[in-house]
Amino acid sequence: MSIFFVEGELASTKINQGRIFHEVLANISGVNDLDSAVNDLVFKGVIATAEGERMKIKLKELVTDPEVSNWFDGTFRVMNERSILTGTKLKRPDRIMQNDNEVIVVDYKSGEKELDKYHYQVGNYVKVLKRCGYKNVTGYIWYTQTNKRVKIEG
Repeated sequence: MSIFFVEGELASTKINQGRIFHEVLANISGVNDLDSAVNDLVFKGVIATAEGERMKIKLKELVTDPEVSNWFDGTFRVMNERSILTGTKLKRPDRIMQNDNEVIVVDYKSGEKELDKYHYQVGNYVKVLKRCGYKNVTGYIWYTQTNKRVKIEG
């Protein structure tokens, strides 16, 4: 079982909510998987039922946003938390999506701060996938607390 909580903090804090959002997003391929992923956390006692219902609403808002809804509607083959071998190192983006025309790599961030290291990290994912032979690769940093996505070209 993953560790979700910062010691001494409630599940409803932004830090813990961000971790839980990340865990749910990392365990779904599409919008239809959302309810069962959240229900699983309720069943495990990670979050209360009422909090789970609130999270379902917020997460559905995120994944049905028109700018990303095709990421969660079955348009893409989804690989969550998969390692990419780069010679001597492993890279592990949160979500890689692929169809016949493109590859999209997404890294979820639960904080609101936009750090240069995130741009570097996702840019690296894009470069590595291009070196693997994929032509049309785009990366995104997705700040789930604010629902802001930053596009990263490799």
